[in-house]
Amino acid sequence: MSSILALSSCDESPDIKNCNEGNRLEVPSLDLTEFDLEVCGVKRDDPAQNFNVVIDSQEKLEQYIHCPQYQQIDFDKYVILAGLYVHHQCIGLSSEELFICEGKLVYQINLFPMDCLAVTEIPYFKLVERKYADSGVYFDVNVE
Repeated sequence: MSSILALSSCDESPDIKNCNEGNRLEVPSLDLTEFDLEVCGVKRDDPAQNFNVVIDSQEKLEQYIHCPQYQQIDFDKYVILAGLYVHHQCIGLSSEELFICEGKLVYQINLFPMDCLAVTEIPYFKLVERKYADSGVYFDVNVE
């Protein structure tokens, strides 16, 4: 079973299948050590809905992320890609990748189902240079 969520500044999503390792640009992410997933999380209006957001200001950071204290981030240079995936059974994070595909930044999150029936939320965060996100961001969340 595969699920895909998308957020993009343009209407067209990149054809990720055509962006194999030979024709895509890997994008580095920076450390978000203070976003400890045990104490920090993603805020959203509907707790049953999956959610993705590009955070490009301190105001948006405080609006969408709850943390006991916030790391100082220069939003003139960086953005945070964040999201939350809600699944009907236990699920784990398999891998995360950041790359440019057809001119857009793709944040690919790969999840795997586990053998239990508890509803599970998986938050994810990446700090990237703003220049990579300026042409649009596509969140690609996959359940293997």
